[in-house]
Amino acid sequence: TDREARREEVQRTARDWPPSTTSVVPVIQLARAELRKTIAFATNRWGDPEIALIDPDGGEVRRLTNSHGLDDYPAWSPDGTKLAFTSNRDGNLEIYVTDPAGAQFTNMTNARTIENFAAWMPDGRLAFISNRTGGFDLYVMRSLIQDRHVDSE
Repeated sequence: TDREARREEVQRTARDWPPSTTSVVPVIQLARAELRKTIAFATNRWGDPEIALIDPDGGEVRRLTNSHGLDDYPAWSPDGTKLAFTSNRDGNLEIYVTDPAGAQFTNMTNARTIENFAAWMPDGRLAFISNRTGGFDLYVMRSLIQDRHVDSE
């Protein structure tokens, strides 16, 4: 189908991009919003891992984050208006959310434990992995607005 052909093209572009003269984290983390048609990925081309954006047809890579430490594992919200990612900019791994322009960054988890691997539920709730209770479990936020409260699932 057309969608499968497009997916193969994006994957091929991701494998071939960037040229070998630029270093990239060993496994490029890709996340694409169907509505935005923009690929978000982690790269260390500026030193430490940062989140960058590129259109599926190629073009210029746009830097989204600029923090000391790691910014990795981007995930677009289902409506394409928000991007969640893992960052240790505050000293430990947390889940942050930003807009596509990178104008505002919000720490969604704000915990002393490890919070990693954000993923969006189809209804727009944010899920992630955490070791808040000792072992690693899946947590799902009730909403992005409501006190940033999380439920274990």
